[in-house]
Amino acid sequence: MSQHIWVNFDENIEPENRFWITNAFVFNNIFNRTRESFKSPEWACQEACYQYSGIEGLELSYVDKDCFNIFCARCEEAFNKYPDEKAMEYENSSEDRRGTYEHVAWEWTEIINRLRLDVRYDPLWIAEYIIKDP
Repeated sequence: MSQHIWVNFDENIEPENRFWITNAFVFNNIFNRTRESFKSPEWACQEACYQYSGIEGLELSYVDKDCFNIFCARCEEAFNKYPDEKAMEYENSSEDRRGTYEHVAWEWTEIINRLRLDVRYDPLWIAEYIIKDP
């Protein structure tokens, strides 16, 4: 079953760059790790980002700028820690799972690229926020 992340409705961005569709395995690898990266003072933001999470995916179009940037920061932070021990255990548990983490990493990169196209994305805000990291 496919799941998606819908980043925005910005008509200035090519339609295929406003969202990403993937399978549940890849989706859960990325967004469960991203969810786990949120700090306790960010739980309201985490709830807003994952409010529309479910069988179909995530909807970030309605998240405010600050929360969107926190999501981006946590998504990139989780990506920088991937593959972790859990991913490598999965990868090594069976011959047919070889290359799994590389595929997840490639899709994760594509999602980050789409997040960065959004008008709310503010790398300076993120850098300052990370310095103060709650």
